Amino acid sequence: MIGLFATTLVVCGVGGLLRDRLTAGGERVYNSPMDIVTGLLHTILGGIVEAVLDPPEAPPPVLVAPAALRALPAEAKKGRMLPLAGDGFVTIGRQVWPLAPGLQIRSEQNLIIMPMQVRQAVDVAYVIDSLGAVDRVWLLAPGEGAALEAR
Repeated sequence: MIGLFATTLVVCGVGGLLRDRLTAGGERVYNSPMDIVTGLLHTILGGIVEAVLDPPEAPPPVLVAPAALRALPAEAKKGRMLPLAGDGFVTIGRQVWPLAPGLQIRSEQNLIIMPMQVRQAVDVAYVIDSLGAVDRVWLLAPGEGAALEAR
């Protein structure tokens, strides 16, 4: 019985769901009909063996865009932004600012992100609109903060 179990594991892991069993005379019958319980057992064990033998690859590294590729507006100010509380206001530095209705927050890769994706205090460049609300925010990569202060 253990040999049949080991054969089932090897066959399921390497070749997918090949049904391999022994007849009463000791002959192997490939792709013979199976009952539902045996088929489910083959599928579950095959998935487990395949997951163990072929682990997933590591996720690709996140590439950070260099500071030279992203042009920030001349009127952008630098500050440290706290995570947004969801009440329509944001704290940058020691000042609380209202959020503009069309607020855009851009990540280090210059992709637009949702406000709730900012979960810790981060260095940002920000622009205030004519009504005194935060209109645009850019999360700064490590080299961008120094470049912004140098202007």
